[in-house]
Amino acid sequence: MSETNPAALARRMLGEILAGRNPAPVDWISAPAGLFLTLRDPTGKVRASIGTSQSEAKGAELLEQVVRAAIGGDPRFPPLSAGELESLSLTLWELVDPRPVRGPMELRPDDAVRVQRGRLSGVFLPENYVGEAWDAAIFLRQACRRAGLEAEAHADPETRLTAFTARRHDA
Repeated sequence: MSETNPAALARRMLGEILAGRNPAPVDWISAPAGLFLTLRDPTGKVRASIGTSQSEAKGAELLEQVVRAAIGGDPRFPPLSAGELESLSLTLWELVDPRPVRGPMELRPDDAVRVQRGRLSGVFLPENYVGEAWDAAIFLRQACRRAGLEAEAHADPETRLTAFTARRHDA
């Protein structure tokens, strides 16, 4: 199956898996450092959001792993059903070009960031930002909270920050 939009590939895979079929092979050779899939209901409410920023898998294999995880792997939501797929919007975030950062001055508005300290970690996507206008310091504080850390944990030398360029694909 040849398709240029990885979000359209993900939607097709979701439909096939939810219908009880093995997904048709896909021709997607991208090698992102991470991939996140967000499904929203018609009101914009998140229905599932799951992914990884540290995967050994690449391309079509990674895409299928994330799609399968979205079906029932997000513990905040019940498993997806075939009947609801049609009404859901799908956004796929491809995380590329990982780079260590030391603080907000090194972040850009199209970045995703992974925050890690000890056993706590989390990834914050550009779509998660809440604010009037993009502000790197607020973005980083929100990312720390998402990881289960205090807002200013990014300033702790024990906290590791990794930024990624985040490419958004919709279907």
